[in-house]
Amino acid sequence: INMGTRSDIIVQRKDGRFARIYCHWDGYLEHNGQILFDHYNNHAKAESLTVLGNISSLAPIAECPAGHSFEHPVYGYCVAYGRDRGELNYNAKVFDSLAEAWPSEETWTEFTYVYLPKIGWLVASADQGSQALVPLDAALRGEIDVEALIKVPFLGVIGRHKAI
Repeated sequence: INMGTRSDIIVQRKDGRFARIYCHWDGYLEHNGQILFDHYNNHAKAESLTVLGNISSLAPIAECPAGHSFEHPVYGYCVAYGRDRGELNYNAKVFDSLAEAWPSEETWTEFTYVYLPKIGWLVASADQGSQALVPLDAALRGEIDVEALIKVPFLGVIGRHKAI
């Protein structure tokens, strides 16, 4: 069985509103968290992700190179449902506040990453809510534990992810 560790990525836009996208694969800290921290650690780059809309997989580069598609992805490039597979209605959802942008438990996401221009990247278990956000760099160094529920559609919660 192939299972994705799903995550949401929320970025505060220049107008103060919050754009949220979904990422299906590898949402755990050691993958998506590290990529966000290493490759999207400024406001322009963080916002470039939300332009893609929902993504299948996060990678160091958001742009689309020649020959890249959902079926034939170029290594190192994000794979987006709309851009790369031609699916409709996969744009970022935009909200007036972080509380509104926070995913509900029905999204089946395990981790939520938030970029705030004056602070940088934060992370929390999607189930714990925005009050549990911690600095991503501290979580990546193992100074702060971030634990998320492992959710399987139709089965529910089957365990916990223990980050780092």
